[in-house]
This record gives sequence, structure tokens and C-alpha cells, in this order.
Amino acid sequence: MKSLRATHPTSILMRLLSDPHLPEKIEAMNASEIMGMIEKVGLEDSGEIVAFASSKQLEHLFDLDLWKAQKAGSDEIFDPARFGVWLEVLLELGPRKAGDKLSEMDEDFLVLAISSLAWVADSSWLQEGCEIDPRLDKVIDSSLSYELENYVLFSRDHGAWDALITILADLDTHHFSTLSPILDRCAGLLMDQAGDENEGLYDLLTTEDQLIEDVAHEREKRREAEGFVSPANARAFLKLCEAPSFPPDRLTPPQLLRKPGAPSAVAPKNPLIPAIPVEANRFQKVFEIFRKYPEEFPLFSEQLGYLANVLMSGWNWNGRSPHAAKAMEIVLDVCERDLSQHPFTSFPESFRRAWTSWRG
Repeated sequence: MKSLRATHPTSILMRLLSDPHLPEKIEAMNASEIMGMIEKVGLEDSGEIVAFASSKQLEHLFDLDLWKAQKAGSDEIFDPARFGVWLEVLLELGPRKAGDKLSEMDEDFLVLAISSLAWVADSSWLQEGCEIDPRLDKVIDSSLSYELENYVLFSRDHGAWDALITILADLDTHHFSTLSPILDRCAGLLMDQAGDENEGLYDLLTTEDQLIEDVAHEREKRREAEGFVSPANARAFLKLCEAPSFPPDRLTPPQLLRKPGAPSAVAPKNPLIPAIPVEANRFQKVFEIFRKYPEEFPLFSEQLGYLANVLMSGWNWNGRSPHAAKAMEIVLDVCERDLSQHPFTSFPESFRRAWTSWRG
């Protein structure tokens, strides 16, 4: 019997880099495909791959990799430590290239990301002997610091400090007009926090809360355009499935509620569609629908893909989010159960009818 051996990430990377068409291939890839390559190699060793990604692709890679849920199905939050790792990878490209890529990104995101790794204080504000939260005073005393123009930066994450400062110094030299308002806003966050007697150092401020919400909202809009479902919308849909009165579905995109043969007035969003298992014997009723309406294959694929994304985003499967293949298998199983008892309307409606009974 042959033994199975995992391919070493270094071997994978060498094969990738030996491809003379790698730059063109990465340029044509979506973020999920590039992220798949990075996961095989490991982010820390993916500098050569990241080098060929555009700023727009990098933005989508950040959408995928920098936001983590504390538990399956919960809202995803920004991960500063992971952003620090990305800065170190970007720095491998050289400070100038790293700065160029970051300079083209959304300002709100950069304010959130930079302020998560460093406290930014206006120099004059510090020199005026302003009243500072005593806990902030302790943090400043124990932090690494760096002066940049009219600001003093204090480390919140020592691990990413060198990469952060090196890239910011390059931005200051080559993209001052971009960096200056970012540092000004970061300093504003600190001044607001230190000046509020009712807020502790580690409490989120109203200003910071709004910033986080704004960045998260823009991320969700980009991801929805790619077919992802936000955890909040996914949880709301699953809760709708449990309602006994079968209320109208105002959560599923309208084009995905269309019945076979009915014209669509809404352009499809091209959702992310996990592979559909070829198990016609197991899911006979589902595949009968596919065979009955072959011209509607794109619609059915989008409907099932949406439902699978709901489960991956908003449901806890044995303590974790189900992977794509498992999510699609569950969706097919739920719909198969409904189609054995009810006439077909759309897969989202079939799923809603059978979800509660499938869960037992």
C-alpha cells in the first residue's frame, strides 16, 4: 500500500514561481483563487505571489483574511495581528512597492488598520501637557515610539512595529498627501479617547465604533457583490426559516426567488457557488428539477450557492462553520426532503420549508 505524503509548501511555491506566466495568471484570478494559493504556501512565504497582485486584488484578499469570527456563525471582526503579518509580507516587496499598494486603498480602512497597531498622537497635543488617561500614560511609557512629521506613534503591537514604521516612513516620503489625513484621523481617535472621562483606554469610542462599522459595511458590500452572505444576514435568514407562519422572504436577493421560466427583472450578482456534488442517486428529486428545466441551470446553481453560503457564514456545524462541500451537501439534503412532499417553487423556498424538520 502506498503511503500518502503531503506536498511541502516550499515545493508548491517553487512550482508556482517556475511558471513564466504566473503574473498574468494572478492578474486574471479572483481573490478566492489567490487566497487558495496563499493558504497552500503559507502567508509568510507568499511574498512573491502577493507581489503580482494589484491593490484592488489586495483589498479583496484583506476582506477574506483580516476578518475573523470568534465562533462559527458570529460576526467577523478585524484582526490587527494578522494585518501585521501582511505588512511584513508586503515589506518583502520593498518599502516603496508596499507603500504604493497601500496608498491606493480606502482611507477608512487604513485609519482602522494603522490605529489598531499604533497609538498616534499629535506632537503639540502631547507637549501642551494635556490631561491623559492614566492608563494611556502607562502604555506610552512601556511602548516603542517613533516621530513622524508632527506626530508621535506608540506601538500597540511590538511584533509588527518595524514593518509598520518602515512602510509609514516610505508613505511619508512618497505619498505624503495620502498619509497626512490618515495620521490626523488616527490622532483624533486618541485625543477623543483620552479626553472622555467616562471611557477607559480599552473601551471603544463612538468615533471608533462608527469607523469600524463603516469599514465593515464597505467590506460586506464588496463581498455581497462576489456572492458572499454576511453573518448577520445569514443568521436572519435561518431565523426566518424557523418562523412557523412562513412569512415573506425579504432577505434572499429577488433574482434568486424567481420560479423556473419566469423572467427576471434583476441582473444576477454571480454569487460564489460551491461545487455541486454529483450524487443524482442520493438527491433524485433535486436533480429531477435540473433535468426538467435544463435552461435554468445557472439559476438553480445560484440558488443553491446562496444557501450554501448562508450555512458557511451564519451557522454552527459541530462547533465550526461548515466547509463549502459540506454546506452544499446539507443544502441538497434539506431541499431533497422538501421536494419529496411539496411541489417545487424555488430552492430557497424548499430549504425554508424543510430546514426545521431536517435539524430535528
